[in-house]
Amino acid sequence: MVRFFVAVFSLWRCSVIVEAQSADGELKRSLVRKHQEHPAQPSALQLGATGEIVHMKKSEGASSQTPATCIMEAFPKFGDSMCGEAYIQGTADTNDCADAAKHSIILQQSLCDEARKQAGVTTATALVPYNETKLCPIGCSNRNGAFFYNPSGDCPHSPGELGGIPICRRYRYQNSTTSDSNDDCPSDYERIMTAAECRAAAACQGLCQSDEWPVIGQRDGSVADDDRPAWADNYNIFPKGCFIRDEDGCAYFNDPMTGTDHARTADPTDPKGIGLCKITGTANFPDMGASITASR
Repeated sequence: MVRFFVAVFSLWRCSVIVEAQSADGELKRSLVRKHQEHPAQPSALQLGATGEIVHMKKSEGASSQTPATCIMEAFPKFGDSMCGEAYIQGTADTNDCADAAKHSIILQQSLCDEARKQAGVTTATALVPYNETKLCPIGCSNRNGAFFYNPSGDCPHSPGELGGIPICRRYRYQNSTTSDSNDDCPSDYERIMTAAECRAAAACQGLCQSDEWPVIGQRDGSVADDDRPAWADNYNIFPKGCFIRDEDGCAYFNDPMTGTDHARTADPTDPKGIGLCKITGTANFPDMGASITASR
């Protein structure tokens, strides 16, 4: 009986069940698992209701002589689609993303595979052997041009021993940082300036789109056969390119008609609405291609 009590007590010390209420009112549980690889530097992993690591914080006072710790935030999913996912390299030979506020460590093998494909790497993602999980970055990483997935349940203490560059998640699309502006995209993002990309971004974000007037501002109001409502014909009252209209919350494309005889020579003069932005560059790894190519 005494031995049984000790075992239960030890398990209680190692695991804590945390209850949280989701947006839909459903009560979900998370398991917080604590471990201590070094007497002075405890760390913690929190597992979400689906078993995914959700958050880890760096221990205060950590130095280069103490075990590595991780910072992880779970990004919301975009339904069953990966349309809102984009990827970027983190800090080499660590468990860290380059920007902890905007990027998140990849903890799912499926996302690691998707990142590899979008980076143009055709060799299959390799699973890190158990005896090496503490010696390379957690989750998804690029090592010498190849992608590896490290399923370690704890933060690797020596990620630089075998090394690798963590691959992190980020949002493909973002709203402009201020409303009623023609620019003001977040850092590393740019305004969406084609109707096709605007439609794709709106669908991915779950925004409504007009069946009648998805593209606006194309012609001057003096055109006699233009049967659109006045607002749909007025280029100057909405942000340029892709935006969300205040009145209905739907996405529209305010067309500057670039390359035509009716091309707008200036930005809209009195824009009202929120701009939609995409990551800068045409690939998911605008700052990564050279390093991958060079390391192959």
